Amino acid sequence: MTDLPLSAAWQEAQRALRAYEQQRSQEAHASALQQLRALQARVQAQHLFSANEDGDDLQTSAIKYMLLPGSIGELLASQHARDPLQRAAAVASAVAAFEGGGAAWTPMRLTARCCCIPPARHPA
Repeated sequence: MTDLPLSAAWQEAQRALRAYEQQRSQEAHASALQQLRALQARVQAQHLFSANEDGDDLQTSAIKYMLLPGSIGELLASQHARDPLQRAAAVASAVAAFEGGGAAWTPMRLTARCCCIPPARHPA
């Protein structure tokens, strides 16, 4: 996957996700997770996003890569484990992925900076 352009690697990862959704096998899960993580590592290595960007600075073609942490988190959350400790570890990994996986950028940080999100109103 490393010699493919990012857009082709994205398509491969999406195919792997669809294969997992159809098969629900451990092999398909592992393949999809490996491809998504490899793609996320490439996106981070190429510095497509930074913490100081605004919505106007983002390339439209790169916005889809902001979905990677959520896709990885969803895949990790769907991992089946009978042992409660293994399930807790899977959930903790999913939460970390949803939060951006330790990346310098996270989709939530970028989204909050580039959109006018009104504060939540709480009843008095």
